[in-house]
Amino acid sequence: MRKKKKKRDQVRPLQIPREPYPEVKRALRQEVHYACPVPGCGRPLLEFHHFDPPWQQKHHQNPEGMIALCTVCHPKADRGTWTKAQLHSFKRNPPPEELIRTTFGWSERSLLYRLGSVYAADNNEGVLAVGAQRMLWEERSAEGRLLFSLNLFGEKGQTLLQVRQNSLSIEASRISDLIINAGATYLKLWLGERKPGIELQFHRFSLKQLKEKMEKNAKDCVERIQKNHEQMPDTKLDGSPSSNNGGEGLQDNPALNFAFDYASHHCLDSDGTVTLVTITRARFYASGRLVEVFDHGIRLAGGSELILSSSFANGGFGYNL
Repeated sequence: MRKKKKKRDQVRPLQIPREPYPEVKRALRQEVHYACPVPGCGRPLLEFHHFDPPWQQKHHQNPEGMIALCTVCHPKADRGTWTKAQLHSFKRNPPPEELIRTTFGWSERSLLYRLGSVYAADNNEGVLAVGAQRMLWEERSAEGRLLFSLNLFGEKGQTLLQVRQNSLSIEASRISDLIINAGATYLKLWLGERKPGIELQFHRFSLKQLKEKMEKNAKDCVERIQKNHEQMPDTKLDGSPSSNNGGEGLQDNPALNFAFDYASHHCLDSDGTVTLVTITRARFYASGRLVEVFDHGIRLAGGSELILSSSFANGGFGYNL
């Protein structure tokens, strides 16, 4: 009687994800000083490119054969714009700090954030959180470079967009509209009408320009409030429309005057400018709650709104809604 041969256990090959492991991302970001190393570039929103060998030839997570490139240069590398030798050279020669600051307005000090007409800073824990779930925050590298981080969640808690220490990750299959400008100072991402999304931009302003911007923002906001006040009974204000004379000056609104004073003392860089990060529109979920940023404030689940306010307390979040 012949014995049946035992079937050998089939060993499945290890599935290696294309998205780099956290420790690989960290090493690649640090290697290029948190900015695109292509000569003359320096953009801060980074993705990760497999080139030695290419991903199509071998799936791997070897940092020596990978490089962090910006969202503009990465597609060029995929098309073969640079040789392996050139990409290895880019890895060995990251951009100097001066180039990064000149190109992208890196802040030497704190940043000022605007969400509609709401101003805030990163108060150790972050700029914005919902139920202690962080949405927007900043860090500094050991060299003092700004590391920008952002979370955008969907209704079921799924991560739609993530910027982690200047590294961009997007769930591409869900995107309806995505725009990142050549300087990576403007980002627009939407999943569709009435669905999660965000639109933000980075600007550098002199104190005079910043004051004019804040005053115009306050005036436009107050005019909208006065026009629609009867339809906005739950609006929270740090100064009622009747008390700030139509928002003609920051002195008429204590919250915005305080924000400008804070920026003057804590956000002014050596070149005499302040970096303002503006979220003009956003719709996202956090801790099971819907939050919207619109033209003049933050709208919470239930319809209440936060407008013409500022938060610069020491410690904690700028806003924990």
